[in-house]
Amino acid sequence: MLSWTLLACALLNADAPPAAPPSLAIPPTPPSEAASQPASAPSEPEAAPPAEESANDAFSGSYSLGPFEISGRGFIQNDLRFVVFERNNIERQSTYVRNETQIMGRLTVAVGEHVKAVAQARPLFTGIARTAEFNDLLDRTKIDPFWIELDDAFIELTNVAPGLDFKLGRQTAVWGTSDFFNPTNVLNARDFYDPLTFGRPISNQMILARYQTPIDLSFTAIYIPVFRPSRLPTTAPAAFSGGATVADPRDQRALADLQAFQANTQETFGFPINNTVVPLPKPPAPTIQNGMAGAKIKGSFLNIDASLSYAYAYWDLPSPTHATVTTLREQAPGSFLPSRVDTVTVIDLTYPRFHMVGLDFTTSIEKLGGLGFWGEIGLFIPEAVNFSVDYGPDADATLLQSLYGRALPCSEARPCPVIRKTPFVKATAGLDYTFAKWLYVNAQYIYGFVDEFGTDFLKHYLMSNIDIKPFGEDYTLRLSGVVNLAADASAVLFPALILKPFAGLEIYAGALLFIAKSSTHKFGKPENGSSQVFLRCRFSF
Repeated sequence: MLSWTLLACALLNADAPPAAPPSLAIPPTPPSEAASQPASAPSEPEAAPPAEESANDAFSGSYSLGPFEISGRGFIQNDLRFVVFERNNIERQSTYVRNETQIMGRLTVAVGEHVKAVAQARPLFTGIARTAEFNDLLDRTKIDPFWIELDDAFIELTNVAPGLDFKLGRQTAVWGTSDFFNPTNVLNARDFYDPLTFGRPISNQMILARYQTPIDLSFTAIYIPVFRPSRLPTTAPAAFSGGATVADPRDQRALADLQAFQANTQETFGFPINNTVVPLPKPPAPTIQNGMAGAKIKGSFLNIDASLSYAYAYWDLPSPTHATVTTLREQAPGSFLPSRVDTVTVIDLTYPRFHMVGLDFTTSIEKLGGLGFWGEIGLFIPEAVNFSVDYGPDADATLLQSLYGRALPCSEARPCPVIRKTPFVKATAGLDYTFAKWLYVNAQYIYGFVDEFGTDFLKHYLMSNIDIKPFGEDYTLRLSGVVNLAADASAVLFPALILKPFAGLEIYAGALLFIAKSSTHKFGKPENGSSQVFLRCRFSF
């Protein structure tokens, strides 16, 4: 029961939500090929599902079959990665963490001018056997594990009335103008499985209506019946091995003191504490009341593309709300102290709900040689989330309090705030410029990282991306990185070499490096993943 503080690990990482922040890498390009991009932004190597703004696929290379107009595209990709410096007990040094093959196919079928169906799927083979026992050798799915990602499966109705379009089914709606970090893009959850794609949007069933006025002004409305949470990385369990952070600094100190006390019980009192933490996610029930919705107005004026948006949604990373502790202890003969304490802490994880009002813009300043400039800001009004601990009917809470010497934090009578109701802002601003045919520079300021939510946890960051092409477009040296501008100054570096020696072929080699002096620093936390080297080869058709 003393061990409930291990909920510390996932609980509330000040810099990352408790259920584990994403593996933090700088993706080579924005997460969606259809998101609005600043001038000269690099092309998208990961075939992300398209956003609502550009659902109208071109029919180049299409062919007719009766009343149907059919087109398609796809790729075959192999991806090999190994760890060069481990940061957790999940990814071991010098081991391969990825040996994947995936195939993407995208099919578009149109009937006349008004109806179109789009499907995109990606079978993905991990290339690493998951054989923990003998009978696994009899199971094809354990020897060669694979799954299928269904990125798109929607029907689009265009010009149902003049300027009015509908999209119904599985799709994505990527909002915002910034590179990678889009604070207004809150309707689609993110997939953090692959750090190199940096939280690509996860498609979801939704209803989208879009009206294009005769002038350059459009209105978009979206309804999502059922919430879908983010997919966490394989390193997420490492988030349960560190300290907790809650919104109130006094509670942070109390939890840290309690964790230190717990760690020293063996040495001080002579009995060990064996902890088991069981996170229990509780997404919102699939009811009408728990649906999500958003609306956006988008237009252009004076060479500026801008949009105003609103969303009522759930944050896609979970927050702890309650911990239930059960205890089994063995009593030391002739002593009031136990000889051993085994505890199980079940942590309820829920998804905070919020209102968001967003504004974004992008422009190109021709008088400055085509300098691209963009900005994006989201005002969040969250519902409060508090955390409390229930010690159950045993008397160990009394024992712990007598040993610890002060009231325990996060009690049911005085829960600890996790997310306050205080409104907060997340924002990005950036610029890019092509200095010469062989040199492209992109820089962006970020307030509030992708995993940060709540007024108490937002930090300042600087991201940069430099493309060097001394031998033309087929050879690119890309130097990317993000640095935390706060006191810890931790960073992520992402150097890569991109080769395109033949039409349709891309070879992508590089490293993902975490730079931090401590495991408590933003980019030093074990749940972020390990530094690794990668080699990826793709043929697109």
